[in-house]
Order: sequence, then structure tokens, then C-alpha cells
Amino acid sequence: MVYYSGGATAVGLVYSTGAVLAADRRVTYGPYIMSRAVKKVAKITDRIGIACAGFPSDFQKLLQYFKFNFTLYEQEAGIPLSVYGSAKLLSTLMYSRRLIPFLTELIVAGVDEGGAPKLYSLDAVGSVLEDKYAAIGTGTELALAVLEKGFRENMSREEAIRLAEDAMRVAIARDVLSGDGIDFLILDEKAAEEKFIKLR
Repeated sequence: MVYYSGGATAVGLVYSTGAVLAADRRVTYGPYIMSRAVKKVAKITDRIGIACAGFPSDFQKLLQYFKFNFTLYEQEAGIPLSVYGSAKLLSTLMYSRRLIPFLTELIVAGVDEGGAPKLYSLDAVGSVLEDKYAAIGTGTELALAVLEKGFRENMSREEAIRLAEDAMRVAIARDVLSGDGIDFLILDEKAAEEKFIKLR
């Protein structure tokens, strides 16, 4: 019998000048907590980041493929890849494995060269959906309810971080497959900031 469960919760949203990504750190194996320290948010550049929910191993391998192709594109094209371009590159990589897919969902967010914040969510076979906010993983319904209620256009950076934290806290409180802290990646035109909140 296979016990492995790729449970997790990740959220993302845009604000007036940037985007926020957040994810929990728990990894479960059936009824057991195998790790409380797996980071599921990755900074790609100072403008672009990715959050995942699902199997950490699949996310790690997909991230390796993505970073290689991301760097190759920027070197050959001589221009930075946009947030949408990054989402489409991931989509192509995921769709190429659609018969034996990477068991992970993703949120890609960041700020384009012109300063426009963007966010895209992707399922395991690479569907790309643009939105202003998104939640993925086993705590989706819980987190999404908080995002739906609290999101508004042109939020400040502080308001966006607080809303992402609220959504994650609600999901972690009720979804046993999510927990053990929240990693944040805040992206804007100036730089990317990472922070972590430890939860009991």
C-alpha cells in the first residue's frame, strides 16, 4: 500500500507594486509527519518566484529543469524572461511529462520589467491560469475563502503580506497535511525579500 501524501498549502497574490508567495513546510507520509523543514517557495530572480504544493521531490526536480532552461533562454535571447514567459516555460516542461506527470501544483508570481505585478497558477500537467490571487494544495478551500474575502485591488505591501499570512494560518489550523511554519517570498521592482514565521 502506498502511504505517501503530497499534502501542502501555498498561496499567492499581487499587490499595487508586487506579489507575495507563501507556503507551509510540512511533509507527510500517510499518518506520519516526515519533515517540518521543507521549503516550498523558491526565488528565481529578484523579480520572479515560485511556490509549490505536492511532492517536494517532483518540485525539486522540476525546479532544476526550469532553472537550466530559464538561464539558457536569457543567455541566448539576451533579454530577461517575463513572469508569463516563466509560467509558459514551466507549462511546457510539465506538459511534456503529462503521461507521467510531476505531482505538484505551482504558483508563479513576480513583477515584469515595466513594473506590472503578475500571478499564474499551474496544475500538474501545465495549465496556466492568470489571476490576482490563488491557492493550491490540500488547504486550498480554506485559504481561498480568506483570500476571496480579503483581497482588493491595489493593496499595499503590508496588507498583502498580512492577507497571505491569514490565509495560510487558517489552512494550517484545519488541514493536517499543512503546517510547521510559513515561508514568504515578497517580490517587487526593487528586490526580493524572504522571511519565515515559525508556528507551533
